[in-house]
Amino acid sequence: MNLNPNYEQLAKLKTDRIDYYLVHALNSELWEAAKNKGVIDFLEDALKQGRIVNAGFSFHGPAEEFQPIIDDYDWTFCQIQYNFLDTRNQAGTPGLKYAASKDLAVMIMEPLRGGNLAKTPPPSVKRIWNKADQKRPPVDWSLSWIWNHPEVTVILSGMNDNDDISENISLASQCKDCGKCVDDCPQGLTIPDLLEAVADDMEGWMTKPMIWMGKRIMRVKKNAP
Repeated sequence: MNLNPNYEQLAKLKTDRIDYYLVHALNSELWEAAKNKGVIDFLEDALKQGRIVNAGFSFHGPAEEFQPIIDDYDWTFCQIQYNFLDTRNQAGTPGLKYAASKDLAVMIMEPLRGGNLAKTPPPSVKRIWNKADQKRPPVDWSLSWIWNHPEVTVILSGMNDNDDISENISLASQCKDCGKCVDDCPQGLTIPDLLEAVADDMEGWMTKPMIWMGKRIMRVKKNAP
């Protein structure tokens, strides 16, 4: 963490402000170390000057260390690992609910556990899913499970290619009609309409040929002498 008052981070990013600034990968030990290095003064100064709009932290520690960090500073948001395997791991479900009760926005990382929850599940899990009237792929079950938690603000899903992007947009679009995202959006964006426009753009008729050509060019360059 660079606490230089000259704001070298902004210069490297070529911007005059950061909308969502994370103090990264905190646990109790690292939070205490960051405080000893002046992180609170740094955040307060940056917020006062408008260099940071929202101050938050990401968490990687045992469950009992999450709530004290929440209570130790006036955070705007937090980022936690959460999926149907991690309800009791790290912040877990109790942490999710506690953060939301303190009016923090909660951003979810690792919703698919590094992509593992998007793979074919074990037979015992597959048998349970097959009992549902509506058949869904694993990624749909995994993301929908998280979206069904009202405490969740946004899911940060890692994507490797255009197919992943299109699939995630399609799944998110299924959850867009309730209007909750529009009511809660501080910018007043018409999110359902924007998601639909993005989906249309990503699925344009030239998209797949362009991706194919790009991959072929990269392959040629890689194999060039």
